[in-house]
Amino acid sequence: MSKLQELQNQIGYTFEKEGLLRQALTHSSYANEKHMKKHSDNERLEFLGDAVLEIVSQLSGSAGGGSDKTSRKYRL
Repeated sequence: MSKLQELQNQIGYTFEKEGLLRQALTHSSYANEKHMKKHSDNERLEFLGDAVLEIVSQLSGSAGGGSDKTSRKYRL
């Protein structure tokens, strides 16, 4: 059993795309040290997550109260 399968068993959730789980758990320094393919680390996912959190915080008004114009810009 692989370590990723063990992790999924321990948390009680099976990821549909195990490759994304592997990427999410791979730090850029490890990927560089092991000469892994470009974009095999978690940096892009981290930037995506940060962008999503920024939008959500602006929608909720917790990012400094944002103006109505800003809120409309991100309205889903």
